[in-house]
Amino acid sequence: MSETISLEDILKQLYAISGILIDVYDLEGNHVARYPDRGAHFCSLVSRNHQGCIQCGRDNKEAFATVQRERKAHIYKCHMGLYEAVFPLYHYGRLAGYMMTGQILEKRK
Repeated sequence: MSETISLEDILKQLYAISGILIDVYDLEGNHVARYPDRGAHFCSLVSRNHQGCIQCGRDNKEAFATVQRERKAHIYKCHMGLYEAVFPLYHYGRLAGYMMTGQILEKRK
């Protein structure tokens, strides 16, 4: 008997291991799933500002384009100075979407 594992279950397990928020997007950049559901508090505050929301969208779009072009993970610093990572998600060898994680600050020395 085959047991089906939901995307939410996978995201919960990855969060339990890493403690880092994880988002999943489709090829058009539409949000599909997130864990934890509340998202990153700082990012939600930035997104409340119209310009902040626009810039976050641009950052995501550029990161997705880089992953699509290079066909590998992409780590970058967003316009607010947080590190983020985007990973390609493949289904039978074809790019199916993106997994984004991060919203991490660099440790100061």
